[in-house]
Amino acid sequence: MDNTIQMNLFEYFIDEEKFSIQDATNLVKNVKNMNVNNESIRARIYEGVEKGIFTKISRGVYKVTSQIEGKENTCLLINGDGRNLSNIKDKSIDGIITDHPYDLQKALTGGNRKFAAFELFRYESNDFKEKQRVLKDGAFLVEFLPEESEVNFEYLYEIKKMAQENGFKYFAKVAWKKGKFISNTGRKSKNVEDVMIFSNGEPRSLKLDAKKNLAVANENNLDVKGKSSYEVRDMLQENNLDVYYMKGTNGMLPTAFDYQPKNSKDKIMEAEKPVRLIEEIIEYISKPYETLLDQYAGSGNFVIACYNKKRNCIAIEKNNEMVKRIKELEKNRYVREYLSLVGLSNTKQKFITDTDDEIISQIYDKYIHRIDERDTNGIYIYLGTFRYSSTADIVSLGDDRVSYDDDRADYRLYQDLEQFTSIVVNIKDCKAFEENNTIINPNGYFKSREYYKIQKEFFITAVKKGQETARRRILKKYPGL
Repeated sequence: MDNTIQMNLFEYFIDEEKFSIQDATNLVKNVKNMNVNNESIRARIYEGVEKGIFTKISRGVYKVTSQIEGKENTCLLINGDGRNLSNIKDKSIDGIITDHPYDLQKALTGGNRKFAAFELFRYESNDFKEKQRVLKDGAFLVEFLPEESEVNFEYLYEIKKMAQENGFKYFAKVAWKKGKFISNTGRKSKNVEDVMIFSNGEPRSLKLDAKKNLAVANENNLDVKGKSSYEVRDMLQENNLDVYYMKGTNGMLPTAFDYQPKNSKDKIMEAEKPVRLIEEIIEYISKPYETLLDQYAGSGNFVIACYNKKRNCIAIEKNNEMVKRIKELEKNRYVREYLSLVGLSNTKQKFITDTDDEIISQIYDKYIHRIDERDTNGIYIYLGTFRYSSTADIVSLGDDRVSYDDDRADYRLYQDLEQFTSIVVNIKDCKAFEENNTIINPNGYFKSREYYKIQKEFFITAVKKGQETARRRILKKYPGL
């Protein structure tokens, strides 16, 4: 329900210069007929400001923030060795999240199988010296590490000691529970990795100081009875009052991060981490528009997560193919639009079990109409040939469908693959139109909602693999005229 409030405000006021809390309340309650209290509406607006969805103009007045123009999160891609941080300035990074390709051959083989096809190494003290140098004081270092076993327990201990010797403080360890996935290698079945969290010196202050904030609210006669610490924070910000934080991550860390990994056949690389897992970690250790670093970017999912959560990022990757894929994410405008929009509707509760395709599909349903016709690929789906009905009246308003080459035809109907609405082309102009554009004709006749299915197929592929791949797949799969 809360998310629906935010999405309705976004969609309704996106083209408006500004809107007030009263405007928002009227939309939600009287236009959308949602049974919610005023405080819930205000809270979603304040939350949207923090996410970057809305911008506060003045007290009680806001505007929808453009997801393409204005302030954007950016990504610097470095094709190189992630252990070499010499090009990164001292104290310039707000957080590191990384998964190094650790050299534990016994743990990475099973029978005749090898589970690592990438270059491996073991951390040395200088690795943590460099991490400490580039991280700001108090910033968090997050390392993905294997579950402890006979072959790695000494190395895991070495990592902790090297981190400590170079100025890091142990903060917490949280297991990544891999959903229903089970690996039956070694002495015991496994379905976890460890997410090890350190801080560069004393941890930064990201955790709300509920006690102090409540005191400030009471001193200023704000009614915060029954409010969560986040709602109290929002009310303090709305009233231009100080918000207090304590040392630690943004909220209490969970007992485990529970996210299902991709199937092996769908993975870009063996050690690929789910985007939503990285997103959750990002939210715990940083704020919007801060700069995060991944020294071993691999599949590029870290880049996607940073776009989703409006963080700037530096991603280093040695593998040229991986770098190429990540760059595709950056240069495709509509991919960037998707990545931004996922952040509008993504909640842990709503999407915890959704696949990437399901998430993309949901975004497609809401935002396909925002794609500019001038920027499409010029691929049209043929929807049928028609003649104007001679019997149209208040009961029957539809025109008559005829065969493709019927001499009686008045017009043909086409659907731009990347547009929400279809277009009508006069029959005398159809030849030129079909010669100047790419026309696909799945069945030779109109089938209800079939073109929506093809659109979704194109959109999902474009987001995951790039528009050129999506275009080729669609044209190969569906016949032309």
